[in-house]
Parts: sequence; C-alpha cells; structure tokens
Amino acid sequence: MYNRVEDYLRDDDFIRYALDGCSEYEQHWEECGRSKTDSISTAFNKAIHILQNLDNCTLLNDEEIAILKSRIFKTLKHFGTQN
Repeated sequence: MYNRVEDYLRDDDFIRYALDGCSEYEQHWEECGRSKTDSISTAFNKAIHILQNLDNCTLLNDEEIAILKSRIFKTLKHFGTQN
C-alpha cells in the first residue's frame, strides 16, 4: 500500500489504471482509493489528478512532468494502447 503520491506515479499499473480505467488490477486500485487512511486516500487522489491533468500540474516541476510523460507514453506504447 502506497502512502505518497510519488509511489503511485512510479507504478506503471497505476498509471494505466488512472489513464485508461481498464487495468487488470482495477479492483486493487479501487480499494486503494477507498482506503480508510486519509493520507493514503489523499495521495491516491492527488496522483490520479496529476496524471489526468499533467498539462496544468503545479505539484511537479517541468522536468518531472516531462519525465513522467515519457514514462507514460513508453508504458502505453508497450501495452499497445497508444497509436
């Protein structure tokens, strides 16, 4: 169970879940989002928000956003979900 935003943003399965919503681990991530621990639930929701709003993100600097976008595109391409 992750407790920091950074933990979620490093997990390719979480990234696919957040962007596609159709991950094979969907049940796992849904349970994480409903965590009884506020810090885990907050980190989970912030990570989803960052991924879904990268172009408007103020929590990461430009270099961190570029690195994260690169990872996302590589992950999606690897799994055949990007043209």
